[in-house]
This record gives sequence, structure tokens and C-alpha cells, in this order.
Amino acid sequence: MSEVSIRMVRKCALFVDFDNIYRKLEETDSAVANTFAEKPAGWLRCFENSAHDPHEDAPERQILIRRCYLNPMFGKYRNRFTMAGFQTIDCPPLTGRGKNSTDISMSLDIVEALYHKTRFDEFIILSADSDFTPVLLRLREHDRLTAIFSDNNTVKALRAAATFVFNSDLFVKKARVANQSAAPHSGEEAKPQQQPKPQQQPKPQQQPKPQQQPKPQQQPKPQQQPKPQQQPKPQQTPKPQQTPKPQQTPKPQQPPKPQQQPKPQDLEALRQRILNFMEDEIATVNEPMPGSQLAESITNRFGSVVRETKWLGAGSLSKLVKSGERDGLAAVRNLVFDPRRHGPVAETEHASSDNMAGLSRDLADFIEKLVAVGWPKSLGPTQIDVIIRETSRQIADGVTERKPLSTAVRDAIRGHAANGRLPPQLVIGHANINFMLHNMTKNGTVFGESCSTEDELRLQLYKTLLHMIVNRIGPLTPKSKALISELLSIAPAPASEVRSRLELSP
Repeated sequence: MSEVSIRMVRKCALFVDFDNIYRKLEETDSAVANTFAEKPAGWLRCFENSAHDPHEDAPERQILIRRCYLNPMFGKYRNRFTMAGFQTIDCPPLTGRGKNSTDISMSLDIVEALYHKTRFDEFIILSADSDFTPVLLRLREHDRLTAIFSDNNTVKALRAAATFVFNSDLFVKKARVANQSAAPHSGEEAKPQQQPKPQQQPKPQQQPKPQQQPKPQQQPKPQQQPKPQQQPKPQQTPKPQQTPKPQQTPKPQQPPKPQQQPKPQDLEALRQRILNFMEDEIATVNEPMPGSQLAESITNRFGSVVRETKWLGAGSLSKLVKSGERDGLAAVRNLVFDPRRHGPVAETEHASSDNMAGLSRDLADFIEKLVAVGWPKSLGPTQIDVIIRETSRQIADGVTERKPLSTAVRDAIRGHAANGRLPPQLVIGHANINFMLHNMTKNGTVFGESCSTEDELRLQLYKTLLHMIVNRIGPLTPKSKALISELLSIAPAPASEVRSRLELSP
């Protein structure tokens, strides 16, 4: 440590988990997330100026390695990081649930940089993923400084293993200050350009007398020779116009897709493969699977051609299931199941109309939008409240794994209804409970570790819905955030208070 502190400039390596940071910032403030994604050069200067180091005499940082790991779905920001001197590494999803290899790729590169011939004094890791805890411990063993991003859900072990811990306010606000401080420099450099005095002496330029002698200019006789001008014959020969090649090859007629009939055969082969994949997926579950969950797995496995062809011409996932005419596949509402194992599923949800009763028109319309992107219609505010309360009880009893937790919540709710403590319309199906808990887990929720109370569960479900809306509907608006709070029975709070609940100051 003494050798590092003596140096005037500290050599650093910066590794950015783009997906992790962007989504966590998006959950709290979309403007902050956009600043992070679109202006990396601004907050990069903050690290170079040691804004994350609380010591007053902190030395400047020289960031020699700059690497950004991102999902190709965020490819529109790649050029921003490239222009800021970053090396960008694509980390596409590798599983049906969208899990990519960012954490593994970053860990391997960090360990490789640890043994680089350039001895890096500090490693800055822009990620709040607890999987990096062993890496931080290894860096500390080798007497290296470390800095990590932290929010309210960052585990204590990760923060304890780091030398410096910073949150979004620290580097985003500093980045804005750095952008403002860069403006006067450009204005000061413009002063010497405003002195055009040496250019105001045009006297030697006002002597055009030799130019006024038009005699040499009056000799355009070689130019008046119309012979070269009389040669417009190649222009009069409209051969290129008479050969309407672009007209003879009309692009809409060139792609004879209906004539090339191997593509329907390829689609049929792909259709059979997808049906086989669905049967394998349904065989692994004990309850009907939400269609949105299965659709996402299919898209991740077979690519965008599924949606581009509108489910291979079927029009929807449920119609594709029904067109397969397989004994082990059936679809009702937003559920796909095996009728031989899961039994019959009702064609309509009897409680859905009751769930909408008493709701404001705006909230009812908002739920309909969520239903269009996969949200179960039977999950209204009352049903969500029942699931959250029972989930909190089961976590307190030690059930923290998602699948056993979903089953325990279902059985407990059925027991309450059998004993008369819940009305029959509040008996919630296992598929809907599993849908909610599955999407929370997919969004990073760890049941029991930092999410056990009812307030913590509501907050995590709030983040999950934000993520779903951003990915499937569009940008967030203040009205949509307020409607999510109403749906989850969360009292509205000032933006500063919400941010303090979601982020942790270092």
C-alpha cells in the first residue's frame, strides 16, 4: 500500500457490467440511466479525477483498461462507449431464461489483468452482482485497491470486500459537473480566433490591375469551338434510358418467395422443432406454464424469426400449440399445459371480472395493457396483496427457493380458503403465483437474503414491473409509475425518498 500511495498517478482497470448497472439505474431514475448509457465520457472523467475516493489527497487515476460488457439488445449504446475509448464485448443470452455470460467473462478478464505486466493499482468494477465477491477477495489478497457500484440490494459481503463503494449519485452528479466545467475551456480557446486584425489589411489584395486586363481572357476561341460542344451525341443516345434495367428488374418482383418453396419447408421443420421444445419444457413443470414465460424461452432459443413470421404463420403462441395437434400440448388463455398430466384448465377466469370491480378506470386500462404483454388478468391488487403476505410468511418459515416457495404459497392460500379465512374468489392458481415469483427471480430478487418482509417484496415486484414495461411496452412515464404503485398498494412518495429506499450511499 505504501508503494501505491507514493505514486502521483494511480493505474486503474475499469470493467463495466452494462446490463446490471443500466437496469438498476432505470428502476430508480430513467434520466440517470440515460446519462450512464449515453455519456460515458462524462462519468469516466469522474473516476479519473478520483470522485469515488473519499480521501481529500486522493491521487488522480489513469484508466488504462476500459471494457464494457453488454447484451446485444443494448447495441445502440455501443458506439457511445467506443467513442469514449472503451472496448465493448457482446454477451448474448445463453439460456432460455436470458442468462448471459457477463459475470464469467468479466471475472476471467479481471484475473488475467491481475497478472498483467502492467501492475494495475486499482480495479473499478461497475456492477452490483454478488458473484464478484470472490474476485474482490482475490484482488485484496494481491494488495490491489477495488471500487464497486452499490445499491440498496447489494449484499454486505460484496461491499465488505471492496476498498471503495459508490452509488449512482456519486458518479452521475460528478459527471454533470465535469461536463459543465469543460464548457468554459472551449470558450477561452476561441479568443485568439476573434482577432482578425491581420486579415483586415486588404491593400495588397486591392490591386487587381493585372487581373483587369481581359485580353488574355478574351481569347476563348478554343472554348468557342463548338466541336466538343456539338458532341452531345452520347447524350442524345438514350440507350441507358431505353434499357430500363431498373424497371425490368423490379425489386418487389425479384424476390420470388412464393416461387422459392424451400422456405415453407424450412418453416415446417422449424415448427416441428419448436413443438418438440415446448413438449420438453412442459414436461419439466408440475403446473400449467404461463404463455409469456414459454414464449420468451422459445424466442431466446430459436431467435427473432419466430416473432417476425408471426409464430410461423399461426398468428400467436396458443394457435401454434393448437395447430400442432399433439396429445401432450394444449393452450387455454395465457397457459400452456399437458392435459394428460395437468388436467383440464377452465376456458375463462371466473374471478377476473371481480378483480376489476372497484378499480379506477385508469388502473383497469393499465392492467389490460399488462395482460396484453403476458400479465395474468386474475392478478389484481387484492390477489397480489394475498400472494405477498403469504410469501413473506413462508420466507419467515425458511422457504426461500423459488419453486418450493411457489408451491408452499399456493398450498397455504388453498388452506386458508378451505378454513373460511379467504373467500373462494381469492384462491389463486399455482401458475399465477409461479409467474409472479419467477419474474421477480429473473429480475434479480433473492428471496430471504435481502427480500423477506412485505415492504421488501412489494419493492422488488415494483422493480420487476418497471423492467417488464420498459422491455415490452415502452418508456416509463410518471403516470405508469403511479399506476404500478396503486396496483401494488404502495403509497406514493417523493422522488428523493424513493431513491433513498432504492439506493445506498457509500
